[in-house]
Amino acid sequence: MPIPEDVRILKGKEKVSALSVNARVALNLSASKIGYSFHRFPKSDDGVPLPENGIYWSIAHKTEMVAAVASPAPVGIDIEKMGPYNEKIEVKIAGPDEWNLGRGMNRRLLFYRFWTAKEAVLKATGDGFKGISRCRIAGIVDDNRLNITYKEKLWPIVQFCHQDHIIAVTRGDERIIWTPVE
Repeated sequence: MPIPEDVRILKGKEKVSALSVNARVALNLSASKIGYSFHRFPKSDDGVPLPENGIYWSIAHKTEMVAAVASPAPVGIDIEKMGPYNEKIEVKIAGPDEWNLGRGMNRRLLFYRFWTAKEAVLKATGDGFKGISRCRIAGIVDDNRLNITYKEKLWPIVQFCHQDHIIAVTRGDERIIWTPVE
């Protein structure tokens, strides 16, 4: 869901708060697809989203766009704007064997696909970024799907490019239906 211009120009805590509000609007749009509406947004002491009435949730936000997903199973979502980045970070995101899976592909796009996919899995498990080194690309299925192994489990990822952003979502082995909001 795109962010209105009046929110994009905000700074600091005010901006973060407004992005969070917009992400929760997007979350309730997602939840409505499964007949649910969030009234609270419970989190653990570590800030990990907790299910409400058996409905799991995940949100992500950038200055220009937010992404959110609700599901009756653990779920994770991430969004990144595909801009320039410091190539030194590539070694933290994937090892040589993972990069070889994408040989001949656009390196910048691959970087953002790997980054968002791993973040989505780490959000679904509640482990956060500290698990990034154990989260491994197992295969690239096509332009919109790849697989990750993490903690001895295979995590299928569905990805969607919207404008200059890439969004990744996982819900274990379940089918994902995209509904972008303009």
